[in-house]
Amino acid sequence: GVDIDRFSPTLVTENKKGLTFLLLARMLRDKGIPEFVTAAGIIKKNFPHTEFILAGPWDPKNPACITKQEIESLDQDRAVVCYLGSIDDVVPTIAGSDVAVLPSWYREGIPKSMLEAMAMGRPIITTDVPGCRSVVVDTVNGFLIPPKSIQALVNAMEKMILLSSEQRQKM
Repeated sequence: GVDIDRFSPTLVTENKKGLTFLLLARMLRDKGIPEFVTAAGIIKKNFPHTEFILAGPWDPKNPACITKQEIESLDQDRAVVCYLGSIDDVVPTIAGSDVAVLPSWYREGIPKSMLEAMAMGRPIITTDVPGCRSVVVDTVNGFLIPPKSIQALVNAMEKMILLSSEQRQKM
C-alpha cells in the first residue's frame, strides 16, 4: 500500500513555463528508460521548456541494467534528461513534477511509483502491460500506450502538454 498521509495530493506549481515529466524506477531497459530518454529528446525540440527527470537506483546485478553512459548516449542533445540517481525520499520529487511516466515493458506487479504519483494527484502515462494497465483508465487519470513505442510515448506526452492545467488536475 501507499501511505496516503505521506503521499497526499499537492498542487502543481502553475508559474512554470513547461511541464515536468518524471520517471521513477530502477534503471533497467525494460522499465522503458531508453524510450523515455529518446522521447524526451523529441519533445524538447517542440516544447523547449519541458523538463524530464529520471530517478532511481542502479541494479548492476540485473542483466537489464542500463548504464549511465547508455543514458548519456541516448540523450543526444545532452542535458535534456536530468538523472537524480537513487533518492531516499521520493515525495519532494513527485511534488515537483507534473506527470508521472512509466513506459515499462517489464511484467510489473502494480507499480508502486504510479500508485504514489496518483496518491499525490499526478496524472500518469504508462504502458498496456500487466500491472501497469491496472493503474490507468485511459484519458481519465492518464494515458495508456503500447509497450516499446517511442512514438506513442511522444504522442501521449504531447497530449499531456496540450491539456489545460485544469484538465491535468482533473486527471
